[in-house]
Parts: sequence; C-alpha cells; structure tokens
Amino acid sequence: MTEDKISTLIDLYEELIPRSTEVRSFLLEILAACDGSLEDASNMLNDTLGVIRHLPNKKHSIDQDQVGRRFHKVQRSLNYFIADEDKKIKPVGVDTRVKVSKNAIELHGQEDIEGNIKYLTFHEKVLPEDLANELLRQLLNDKEGFTQNEFHLFGNKCISNHTSKKFSSDPFILDGNASLQYNNRTGPINEYNDTLKIVQLLIEDVVNEAIQQFEPLPFQIRAPNWKGEVVLVNRYEKTEYLLWHSDRLTSLGPQAIVASLSLGCAREFRVRRNYPSDSQVYIIRPPHNSLIIMHAGFQEEYKHCIYHQTNNQATNLHPISKDVRFNLTYRNYLRKYMEDPPRCPRCDAAMDLRRSFKDPSYRGQYLWQCAGHYTGKDCKGMRLADFSSSSLTVDDKLGHGSRWLASDDIEAKKQQEQQELPEDLTLMDPEKFT
Repeated sequence: MTEDKISTLIDLYEELIPRSTEVRSFLLEILAACDGSLEDASNMLNDTLGVIRHLPNKKHSIDQDQVGRRFHKVQRSLNYFIADEDKKIKPVGVDTRVKVSKNAIELHGQEDIEGNIKYLTFHEKVLPEDLANELLRQLLNDKEGFTQNEFHLFGNKCISNHTSKKFSSDPFILDGNASLQYNNRTGPINEYNDTLKIVQLLIEDVVNEAIQQFEPLPFQIRAPNWKGEVVLVNRYEKTEYLLWHSDRLTSLGPQAIVASLSLGCAREFRVRRNYPSDSQVYIIRPPHNSLIIMHAGFQEEYKHCIYHQTNNQATNLHPISKDVRFNLTYRNYLRKYMEDPPRCPRCDAAMDLRRSFKDPSYRGQYLWQCAGHYTGKDCKGMRLADFSSSSLTVDDKLGHGSRWLASDDIEAKKQQEQQELPEDLTLMDPEKFT
C-alpha cells in the first residue's frame, strides 16, 4: 500500500523531482509526516513546489473550506524532512503568486530561512552561553520600567499586549538632546549596564560582518559603521503577542538594519512580504541566544509579528525563563534624524518616516506622515522625504524626493515606466502613498 502511494507521487511530480532511490526515501518521509495520507502529502508538495497536481480518480471540485479544515494551519518546509544537505530542495529567489501556500510555512535552519526570506540572516549561539543566561536572569529580575505602549487606532485608544523597555549607551540620547517620539509620545530611556555594553559590542561584530554579505543599498549604513547603541527590550509572557508591523524608520533612517536577539522561551516569529496582501507567511522559531538580522530593505519590503498563542498551546519551556521570552532589538539611531526631525506642516505634530508600498504606481516613495493620529488627532499632513537635504524633506514642491524599489519588484517598475508622476506630489491624496 505504501509503495503504491510512493509510486503515485513519483508519477505525479516526475518532471520536478527525478526518479531515484533518494527521492523514494524522501517521499516516504513526506508520507510519514502526513500520517500516511496520500492526499495530504500531495497537497504539501503542491503548496511547496508551486504547482497544481491532482491525484488520479479524484474529483477536482473539492470544497476549499473543507480542505482548509482538513489540513494543519502550519506547514513545515519540505527541507525539514530531508537529512542529507545535498538532497535539499533549493529555494526559489523571487516570490510569485502561484507559489503562495494558504498555510504558513515553517522554516528550519539557516539555509532554509535565508533562502526563502530576502534581506534577513539567521545566527545561532551568538553570545557565550554564560553571558546569554546572565542577561536573561537580569531581565527576569528587572521589575521596573517595563510598560505597555498606548496609541489610538481608528479613533480608539489601544494598549499593546506586551511590555517593553528602552535602553541606550549613546550620551547624546541619554542627556536628552535627541528628539525621540514613538506614537507621537516621548518615553524614558535607561542607560546600558555593564552586561548590555558587552552584549552590544558582540552584536555589533556579528552585524557588521553580516552586512558585508550583501550588495549595499543606496541609503543604508555601511560596515563597520553600524552601532547597537539603542535596544528596545520586549517581554512576552505565554499568551502575549505583537501584531503585524514594520519597524519605524523615523529615527533609524531609510533601509535600516535591526538586529533581533532572542532570549528565553522560543516563540513563533512570523514574516511576510508587504505586498501583495496575500503574500506567503513564513514561521521561524528563534531559539534562546539566537539573532535575526533584518538587513537594509527588510523594513521596507516585509512585515513581522510575534504570533498569538493560547494557554492551551504547547510551549517548549526554557529552564530559566519557563514560558517568558525576551526580544532585544538593537538599532542604530542616526544623529541627523534625531536632532531636528520634520514637523507636520498642518498641526506641528511629530512625523513618521515611511515608504509607500500599496499602490505600485507610487511604491518606493519615501515620505513623512503626521503621527498625530496615534494620540487621537485626525490629521493627514505629509511631506516628501529627501535624504540629501539638510531638512530631510523636499524643500521645493516640484521635487519627487527619495525613492527606492526592490530589484525584484517587476510590477512597480513596469507600472512606473508607463506613467509620468505629477510635478507636485504634495497635492495628491496621502492615501495614495499608504
């Protein structure tokens, strides 16, 4: 019976997975992972290989809601089941609509993660074990200063589900000289202790080495100049989470590089492209003492979240922190973005730096948007960004400002080649850019 199922799969995918003894072993592992279900194995292969293959003698008009209920909501990468590195399926460099799976795909290991998610590198055991554990214990014992963020969404006051605390080693920031606002509010910044200073230096070494693996983007920091002088420490209890977002560029500048250190319990870190809206969702479970570096271009092109899990879901408890996870996101704040950032021309509130992505006609345009809505103000003030200007904005209304498109964004490039932008973009509806 099992041999018949393997033969069926070989016939179904022969042009994609050549016949061999190794392939038979590989398909056997897939069947085992699907509890022997030929239909589930075929759907897993369809989703991952980006094809549609129907099993023989099967009706094709299967109700999609029934299909969704039948399969697990999380799908493992096929490479998870292949032990031999030489037999692993090589990742496809560019996402296409046909390859999108309705299930989130869980990635395992550095090659699998970096091969599927652009602008990201994954590093394990980045700190000496004793140092990582000592920092984890310090954070667990820190009972002061971890607070929830407050903001307004669609006119309603909201409070973040998790708590966070910000630290810095930069005297300019600690002395109160920097104009730092988050959700149009300022908050306390704590000084690095000796442990955080040591960790900063080690993280900087890893990041500056990793930066050199990539062709530099036009606005990014070059190695060895990246500094981890600011860290936002997020604390997550078992059921706490963080919704889909991209990190704010306001004090970081465009094409920011953010290093995310995980300590304690492993949680689902989910990633997807900003566009299209149904882009593939990937899952990474960064273990204790691992580092995810979100390189230049990641914040512009991707969103990420800490997935919401319930009390009933199994958690791999950490021996020190149990079901608590800390995420330390190291950032390089830029002086010129902190000294005198743009203010809203309508209401004089602080402004957020963003890059347009929804409409391919205007995708790539950097702009400053009024941050007043985070405190309940209904203001749509906007200024075009120009990173070559001392004001960081387009000083005359006829300039188009700073722009950047990803090298694989064929859709936006084609559309923008076929149309001419208006001379004064500031007269356009701000919704076009968001």
